[in-house]
Amino acid sequence: MYYYRSRMNPLAKKPLVCAESGLGDMSRRCIGLKQPARGPNEVWGMDFVADQLADGRKLRTLTVIDLDTRECLAIAVGFSLKAENVVTTMMQLSHERGLPQRISCDNGSEFSGGQMDLWAYTHHVQIDFNRRGKPTDNAAVESFNGKFREECLNARWCESVDDAREVRPYECKD
Repeated sequence: MYYYRSRMNPLAKKPLVCAESGLGDMSRRCIGLKQPARGPNEVWGMDFVADQLADGRKLRTLTVIDLDTRECLAIAVGFSLKAENVVTTMMQLSHERGLPQRISCDNGSEFSGGQMDLWAYTHHVQIDFNRRGKPTDNAAVESFNGKFREECLNARWCESVDDAREVRPYECKD
């Protein structure tokens, strides 16, 4: 049985979910609010990867992962990806794959702003924000981004944004 603890965790500033372990009232273990994905297309994870072109200009890459299948659903590349770019990517994915029940992401302004919130509300998708300073809350996406950087972005020099858009993870594996 899951229930909200009445006190707030002073470090996380949000309520914890406690599960009874069956060993009596004194032995409860508290777990975070995130629940694992139970099937494909149920929970997606999003995050950004920063990189630069061969001429030194900064580049941002948005990666969207299905947290059950670990499949990369989308990679959006641009000089400055903003909330409208995230919403556009989500709309394209929703036409191709349908909508997830939940999206797991960090507290960046692109994800926590009004445009993304409005999109999620109108499409009945819950946004599950990570705890601040806890990238392990979105470990699958962080792991993918690390491999994507190591095997793809660091392996080739991109001269333009269009060149960077051609980089795909399945082409980078040996």
